[in-house]
Amino acid sequence: MRTFTTIYVTVKGGIQVIWDGNTRVQVNTPDNMKTKMCGLCGDANGNTDNDWTIGDSNLCMDAFPNAKAGGKTNNVNEFGFSWTQAIDTDEASCTDSCPNPPDPDACPVIQEQKAEAHCKPLTDPTGPFKDCLAKMEDSQKKDLFDNCVYDSCHLNDFENVICDHSASMAKICQGAYEVTVTWRSDDLCPMKCGEGMEYKACGNICLPTCSDPKGVNCGDTDGCEEGCFCKEGMVFDGVGSCYSSNKCGCKVPDQGDVYINVGVSYITEDCGQHCACEKAGGDLVCTNNACSANKVCSVKEGVRACYCKAPFVLDGAQCITLNSPCETIDDSQLQCLTCTAVSEEACNAAGKMETCGQSDAICETVVKSSKTGEVTKVTKGCASRTLCSQASLGRDGQDCSDSSYGSSCTQCNYGEVDKDFVCKVADPINVCGLFPDEGKGTQSLTRYYYKPSKGKCVTFTYKGQDGNGNNFSTEEKCQTACNAASIPPECLLEINPGTGSSFTKRFYYDANTNVCKKFNYSGVGGNGNNFKNKDECSNKCKKF
Repeated sequence: MRTFTTIYVTVKGGIQVIWDGNTRVQVNTPDNMKTKMCGLCGDANGNTDNDWTIGDSNLCMDAFPNAKAGGKTNNVNEFGFSWTQAIDTDEASCTDSCPNPPDPDACPVIQEQKAEAHCKPLTDPTGPFKDCLAKMEDSQKKDLFDNCVYDSCHLNDFENVICDHSASMAKICQGAYEVTVTWRSDDLCPMKCGEGMEYKACGNICLPTCSDPKGVNCGDTDGCEEGCFCKEGMVFDGVGSCYSSNKCGCKVPDQGDVYINVGVSYITEDCGQHCACEKAGGDLVCTNNACSANKVCSVKEGVRACYCKAPFVLDGAQCITLNSPCETIDDSQLQCLTCTAVSEEACNAAGKMETCGQSDAICETVVKSSKTGEVTKVTKGCASRTLCSQASLGRDGQDCSDSSYGSSCTQCNYGEVDKDFVCKVADPINVCGLFPDEGKGTQSLTRYYYKPSKGKCVTFTYKGQDGNGNNFSTEEKCQTACNAASIPPECLLEINPGTGSSFTKRFYYDANTNVCKKFNYSGVGGNGNNFKNKDECSNKCKKF
């Protein structure tokens, strides 16, 4: 169920997930599950003292040899890693060693003072939350204030953070203490409502819709929340506005009182028909949509459609047999796509051209399919390659004719080569997302690593051996390697799920971490920081 500001999902067993579409997720569990919960959110037994329980994961726990599943800890890294379920093999910075994330930079005194003043209304005993504060424990009030200060300071945001935290606190006051707080004003976080709507500090969560014009059939979801609500006699469109019930869209056959809005379409479960609502109060317009040869009906990334079945891959609109890229290329001038993707098409679009680096290179294609025959993964790359020539340049531009550099001079450049080509310096741009690794040894060397969240190179201490490639002898070399590529402006936009109601999985670029992350897109509106898959996002936005 969706309101103007919140999405409610209730699953079998009574577990309810509440998401504001932006920064806040709340999970409610029934009383009979209090002793059955575990994980990063604690055990939901009403006692916060035992929430930091160590999980039973064996991944990423080498740094904590004394950790025991079921034990308690106050180490955030030990606690977090103990619940690791899998490593994202598609993300270059994710490794089995799982280095601890760097500690956040300390907040400057002036910045912290500004943040404290910004968050003061949350705990002001004479402010809008006074009645609710009177029912809270001091520890809870301190946590709410400290969290607001931390976010304001580290995000350098003194406008939106107070709005997010105030909205969260108002929800706590209403849900836990039954105190309605009217805290918004024209000067403080005003809420702009859609057409046919009005703001209420406490409105009925169950909004009237075309399917439920009286707003009474919302199951176990009840109570009130602050936000925008339909004016009298209007129904919610499921997106962000209300209109007269005589403008309802189209009723879906054999689905009871289920309506879809004008302009919305869907594909039937067997992909046999494509149906669309073209006018209010009209019938659905459906056309045959059977899957063509070599295709199978399935759901991928939240979208139901006809996809190629193994061993076929998409070529334009047709599914064709996959050919080896080496079949028509002379071995003396061989290129291979080194890439992993969900389809041949995505592999061709996203892969980097990497030379196999030898005259008798083997170019290999591996296709994996699901039990239903759908292609789930295509990997193309070099199965083997030899070292570069002795005269080539290696890491950091050393002269490889100098034998003192040893095995560090074995990196070949990407590109098209022939047998006699002399390899050039390898582009170290792929390592710039790795966490700094001090390595092993007894030395204490000042080196530079690229820090994505700062967009610049900073120093760290290197012990002289091992470590990783995000390690440069000078700041200039670090900046040249990692900061050469500029990020397109659309990649710097804030995540925006849009205003629709048909949610699908998409990816957006997080500039703070230089990582493409999943989010749920509503299908309408939003902004340019919105990509169909992780490869598309990475190729467009990632700096390395």
